[in-house]
Amino acid sequence: MSDSDIKEKIIQVVPLENAVIRLLTKAHLAFLEGEHTPTTNGNSADWQKISPSYYEDTHPKEITFLWTSSVLSADGYFSSKMEFCIELSFTPDFREIVRQTPVHTAHMARLTNLEAGKKYYWRVKYFLPDDAVGYSTVRSFFTEARAPRWINIPELPNVRDIGAWKTVHADTCVRQGCVYRGSAFNRSCKLTVKGKGVLLNELKIKTEIDMRSRSEAGSPLKGQNIVYLNLPTGAYGQFFNTQYQESVKKIFELLADTDNYPIYLHCEGGADRTGVICYLLNALLGVSDEDLLTDFELTSFSIWEPRSRYSANMQNFLEMLRTYGTIKDSSCRLAENYLATIGVAPETIATLQKNLTE
Repeated sequence: MSDSDIKEKIIQVVPLENAVIRLLTKAHLAFLEGEHTPTTNGNSADWQKISPSYYEDTHPKEITFLWTSSVLSADGYFSSKMEFCIELSFTPDFREIVRQTPVHTAHMARLTNLEAGKKYYWRVKYFLPDDAVGYSTVRSFFTEARAPRWINIPELPNVRDIGAWKTVHADTCVRQGCVYRGSAFNRSCKLTVKGKGVLLNELKIKTEIDMRSRSEAGSPLKGQNIVYLNLPTGAYGQFFNTQYQESVKKIFELLADTDNYPIYLHCEGGADRTGVICYLLNALLGVSDEDLLTDFELTSFSIWEPRSRYSANMQNFLEMLRTYGTIKDSSCRLAENYLATIGVAPETIATLQKNLTE
């Protein structure tokens, strides 16, 4: 049987050709559209209404792939004996495959952790018991271009890509797939075998930056071809303490170097120390003030208590950041000024801005 015959007999059903697929949950959208906001009270009844379960609300929607097949191999095996693999690429020639997901006998797969605002090409690769291999036709779909990009890692709450946010510069956004933020693996949350597979094989993390204290630090990814760095920082007002300046300087130097990508950046819960340094990073990249504050508050969807822009801690951080400029300066300029005072070179800042925007 020729490959063209196989293509005609493997029919892709879902996603529909050129469909636009939403990655965010209804709870995410309700928050982003201003229907609900976290308060300084961690037990807010209003907040609990839209955050009933950590898993449902902090993980991206799954995309379902369906296809049918009616194939008979040379040895007489019917399609019920077939195995499949879903392949995704950003180009129709599949010169670089960005996702491969094996499927054993079933004609359905559910994928998650796709990038926002992208056109994906997909095909079904088949395997028969007589060692025949072939492909379906190539179909395409789009993912909605809306931040944030949540990441599904089993047992780890609050994992997000810093990318997908639009910047104030025309037609640019923060690059996806380079820097991820989230919680630690070795204390409050434990990394499962499946979760480790997502980090190493799907996200392909190369560098782990742990911003916790020496006593908290540690990672089960050590020895997994991962560069692990413990660079303690503080949260909110403490972030600006001189004892943390060398760590912050080193972190931003690491973030500017593409050889370190993809990076996983975390503290204990990915909320406070991670929250303020990601605020500073995305400010440097040109994300608007409103989106910077929204991104900070999105940690409210995790197992940790709600985080509010109006909290005393966050207001203290913002007030201290404003001391690095004038009332007219943008958050980007304030971030640049602060980093310059702790010794981050202008060339490093410019390189970081170039590498992490597109």
